[in-house]
Amino acid sequence: FDASTTVEEFQSRLNQDTGMRKTGQSGFSLYSDDPTGKDLEHCLQGNLKICDIISKWEQASKEQHTGKSENARTVKLTYKNRLYFSQQMRGETERERLLLAYQTNEEITAGHFPVNKELALEMAALLAQ
Repeated sequence: FDASTTVEEFQSRLNQDTGMRKTGQSGFSLYSDDPTGKDLEHCLQGNLKICDIISKWEQASKEQHTGKSENARTVKLTYKNRLYFSQQMRGETERERLLLAYQTNEEITAGHFPVNKELALEMAALLAQ
């Protein structure tokens, strides 16, 4: 991306390069972590510019960590599914299915997604494939 690239343009290019459907069809969106270090993610609006987001994130991070000599944190951008509807399954690409499996695995390991033993074994088998 360059200085004038918006989130929407970035997502469109990302979808094109990875063989995924458009953002509205796939449900995937771009997120940034929270500059304060809290366990939060912010869904980025399509009309914002990527460089502006990074700049504001760095500024907020510096304000949060005043008095410290060095701040080695950098912005973390994540591309993940925000909402999953059964209607989105029709036309789902292999890449979308794969990313969703990894996202679900991350949620399980973080303790955000409860599973029983059978579901955990099934998920482990899917990831092993």
